[in-house]
Amino acid sequence: MAEYAIVTPIEFKCLLGAVPKLKHRMALDTLCHTGLRYNEYRLLAEHPEWFSAKNREIVLPAKATKTKRDRNIPLTPAFSQKLELWLSSNKLSAPSMQGMDKNLQRWCEVAGIKRISVKTFRKTWLTYLLMSMPEKADLIYASMGHSREISARHYLIMTGTLKNEIEAVKEAVRGWNT
Repeated sequence: MAEYAIVTPIEFKCLLGAVPKLKHRMALDTLCHTGLRYNEYRLLAEHPEWFSAKNREIVLPAKATKTKRDRNIPLTPAFSQKLELWLSSNKLSAPSMQGMDKNLQRWCEVAGIKRISVKTFRKTWLTYLLMSMPEKADLIYASMGHSREISARHYLIMTGTLKNEIEAVKEAVRGWNT
């Protein structure tokens, strides 16, 4: 299991630099910039039509979510453009969760960062958004498929880990839901 709940922007760049295949870097980028659960990500890989470049969002139908309710996931302009470009000529890579976790352990070692799991990216994205836009907390929780109460219970928001990287965090979420 992960030794901490989030990755900093610097750690994420190091991690991406340790990933040899572009398709796996795109998978990590998608996980980190959407807050999708890994199973939801795998379903998105099978249904790229759920992504709307025009609306800069992913719309998960109820059948694809843990809560069994439709969920809209706003994307930053930069990530929406990146995902649109990727999907125009590629498919998202979706290995098993165990396979991706095994890959992550290897890549973390190469990158020189602490061990993480695929679940780390969901917590990371929630933390980035809440740190940058606390006034949009309810919208952020809804995009993650949680109420405020559930999010508070499930996530230890580790803002102290990011205190020296607040500008990089704000850059990572720039344009979200605008």
